Amino acid sequence: MIDMNPTLEVRGLFKTFVTSGLGSRVEVRAVRGVDLKLRPGETTGLVGESGCGKSTLARCAVRLLEPDAGSVFFEGTDLSRMPASDLRKSRRHFQMIFQDPLASLNPRLTVAAAIAEPLEAHRLGTRRERDLQVAQLMESVALDPALAGRRPAMLSGGQQQRAVIARALALRPRLLIADEPVSALDASVQIQILNLLADLQRRLGLTLLMISHSLAAIHYLCLHIRVMYLGKIVEESPAEPFFREPQHPYSRLLLDSMPPRMGPELAALTPRGDLPSPANPPPGCAFHPRCDHASERCRAGCPELTDLGGGRSVACFLFD
Repeated sequence: MIDMNPTLEVRGLFKTFVTSGLGSRVEVRAVRGVDLKLRPGETTGLVGESGCGKSTLARCAVRLLEPDAGSVFFEGTDLSRMPASDLRKSRRHFQMIFQDPLASLNPRLTVAAAIAEPLEAHRLGTRRERDLQVAQLMESVALDPALAGRRPAMLSGGQQQRAVIARALALRPRLLIADEPVSALDASVQIQILNLLADLQRRLGLTLLMISHSLAAIHYLCLHIRVMYLGKIVEESPAEPFFREPQHPYSRLLLDSMPPRMGPELAALTPRGDLPSPANPPPGCAFHPRCDHASERCRAGCPELTDLGGGRSVACFLFD
C-alpha cells in the first residue's frame, strides 16, 4: 500500500504577536510548537475555547500569517519556503471559510461576481464558461439562482455563508479550512450549513479542517479530533473514542461543560475557570491551574504528546 503524503502537515509551528504601548512590550504566544497532519479525505475538528490559538494556527497553515518558526507542507510541498508568486498559484488548491460571511464578501460585488472572483483572479475560462460555473456552484450549495444579481447585504446570514462556500469551491480545492463557519449564524441555520459541508466533503472528496469552540458542531461533522489549549495540541483522537472517553483533563472538562442534549446549534463551550492569558501563560503544563490532577511535576514541566495507540495521543503526565 502506497503511503500518501498528508494533504496538510504542520511541523513545529510557532507564532507570537508583539504589542507595545505606554512604555510596555507584551508578547502574546498564540501558537507554541504545534505539529499537525491531515490525511487526504479526512474531516478533522480542531476544538478549544476562544483565544486558544486555533484561528492563528489555521492562518499560519495557509500563510495568511507568517509563522515565526516551523514548516508547513501541502501535499509534500513546503509552503513556508515557497516564493510569493508560486504561493499565489498554489492557493487555488487550499481555501478558507471565515466566521463572518458578510465581512468575507466585497459589498460592491453581486453574489455572482463574488463567486466568480477567484476564477477571474486565476484567469480560468472564458466569461461564458465562468458564468456557467458560477451557476453550477450556486446550485451545489443550494443557493437560489435568483440571488445572483444581489449584493451581499441583501442576503440572509445563511445565504451569505453559502455564497462564501461556493466561492471557496470555485477553484476546486483539495483542502478546505472552515474557521468557525456557523458561530455567526442563527441556530436554525447552523444545521443547514453543517449538513452542506458534510455533503460537499463526501461528494468532492475534500480534506476538511473544521475549527470551532463548539464541541457539539465538531461532534456532528468530524471523524478526527484535535484539542488545542493555550497554543498547543493536547489531545488527538478519532471522534468515536474521544467522545466516549476523552483522555486529557482539559478534554474531559470540555465534554463535561456540554449540555446533555448534543446538537450543533448549542452555545459555545463554557468550562469552569478562565483561560489564562497567552501573554502570561502558567509555567509547566498551562492547564495545571484548572486541573484536578495537577502535581508539582505539572507545575515544573510541560508534557509532550504521548502515543496511546489506536490513533490517540495525549499531552499529560498522567499518561507518561
